Amino acid sequence: DNSRHGTDVDQALGRNGIQILNGHTLTNDAIQTAEAMAKAARHAYHADLGIGITGSFGNVDPVNSDSIPGEIYAAVSFLDSIVSEQFVLPLGLARHTYKLLAADHTADLILHVLEDCGITESDKNGTATDCAEGK
Repeated sequence: DNSRHGTDVDQALGRNGIQILNGHTLTNDAIQTAEAMAKAARHAYHADLGIGITGSFGNVDPVNSDSIPGEIYAAVSFLDSIVSEQFVLPLGLARHTYKLLAADHTADLILHVLEDCGITESDKNGTATDCAEGK
């Protein structure tokens, strides 16, 4: 069940959502929230890469009345680095469409991070270890 994925990360860390995010909230510092989520996912699954996405997917968040619909924050934690960005999606789309667009932007961010490391789609032999060792 994909809707439980964030909960599974939370449980894997043995923490609650507030601790995972180190006190960061969407209203205060959404980019740091996305970065904390990406780091938490990477560590929870002992992975080389983790992603975090947060924001308002087309409607005002009832818990954060100052949220801006369509404003999304994405982060990629790769090895010892983190890259994040904010992007704004057009208003009036279906929630499912917002999620697809956010995934598309995040996939571009992941590709950018991997290409900066020298790993490309056509390089089937590139590994995270190569990147960490500067190869």
